[in-house]
Amino acid sequence: MKKLFVLLFLYTCLASSAQAQFEIGGGLIYGTDIEELGISGRAAFRLTDNWRIQPTFNYFFTEDVGSIKTSVWSLNADANYVFGVFGVLKPYVLAGLNITTVRVKIDDNSFLADNTESDTEVGVNLGGGLDFDLKKVIPFVEIKFVLSDFDQAVLAGGVKFGF
Repeated sequence: MKKLFVLLFLYTCLASSAQAQFEIGGGLIYGTDIEELGISGRAAFRLTDNWRIQPTFNYFFTEDVGSIKTSVWSLNADANYVFGVFGVLKPYVLAGLNITTVRVKIDDNSFLADNTESDTEVGVNLGGGLDFDLKKVIPFVEIKFVLSDFDQAVLAGGVKFGF
């Protein structure tokens, strides 16, 4: 009986790894609330034909105003449901978690005080996108609504590479 369970376990692992697909890439993003462009790095791990996990890292290019320097970045962990393949189009919806950090530093040349403030908020992502499945090269577009104290829509576009 133990041998049967071990064989079933190994078969399940091998069957899962045969279907596993990994994508990595990046692109440009735009945050509607902060009204800034940025860059995004992302990976996608296919769990089944329809489900995948997609972590992303976003960094927004913020403008410094005088001695005030601002930086905004976010980490996301999204679950994607892919509806299927329609020619080369793969539409999907997403839901997940978002962690956004805003850091403000006032550079007044003071050696005694730390003039840095930061705020980190946790939120929820809801949205969707479209992959153009060209096999190894996968252009994409995506819109994601971040629901938190830093509410905004994030528009993304770029390229992933499949392995």
